[in-house]
Amino acid sequence: MTATPMKRSASLLSATTLCVTSLVVKPACVSLLAFATLQGCSMFSRSSVPGAKFLIDPPAMTPVEGAKIENILVRRFSVVPPANGLTFVYLLADGSWRTDEYNGWIADPADMFSDALATALTECGRVGMVGVEGVTVRFDFVAEGVVENLYADYSDPSKPTANVDIRIYLLDRRNTMPRLVASVHGSGTAPIVADGAPEVAKAFSVAAGAAIAQAIEAMPKDIAPAEPKSPVHVQPQKVG
Repeated sequence: MTATPMKRSASLLSATTLCVTSLVVKPACVSLLAFATLQGCSMFSRSSVPGAKFLIDPPAMTPVEGAKIENILVRRFSVVPPANGLTFVYLLADGSWRTDEYNGWIADPADMFSDALATALTECGRVGMVGVEGVTVRFDFVAEGVVENLYADYSDPSKPTANVDIRIYLLDRRNTMPRLVASVHGSGTAPIVADGAPEVAKAFSVAAGAAIAQAIEAMPKDIAPAEPKSPVHVQPQKVG
């Protein structure tokens, strides 16, 4: 899905200059304009036009080596705050955090990462069949994920980056009790190459792809076979 991008209305320098000039020319409105300065004059300023919404769309997953896994069910991700909303999250130079009031995600990050992981598992070549939460078929393996970090890092405004950290838990359900096979971490960072929400979204997609790929590559190359089921002994009942 492609959204029409919305360009930033002004750079940090231009926005700041405009606010300061307004304060000097109209001293009678200092209080009102000072409030406007705090609310709107920053590198993340947007116009009153509704912002653009984006999907996480990672690059295609390359094949990975390892024993074939017959099937995996991908459950819906959990997302650690403050990234569990629909707005972009920024880390600023002073160490504070800010959410974008206008631009962000068109769907919940939990759903987008679930779909992205399912797609990557299909493309990696190790998994025979991949399902997503909601299907009624029982799968032998389950992947549960957590988005630990999802933010744009502007702590160095000259070199902003999109940062993504995820953790994947692989569970074996072939026996009576589920067994944890692996807990793997994936981390991705991508530069934000230009000013504007589309470039931020593009960097997030690249970083998410790198994190997912790293997590899949960290999964065990060999999966132990299912434990043989113990025979069930039925005691014969005496008649009479």
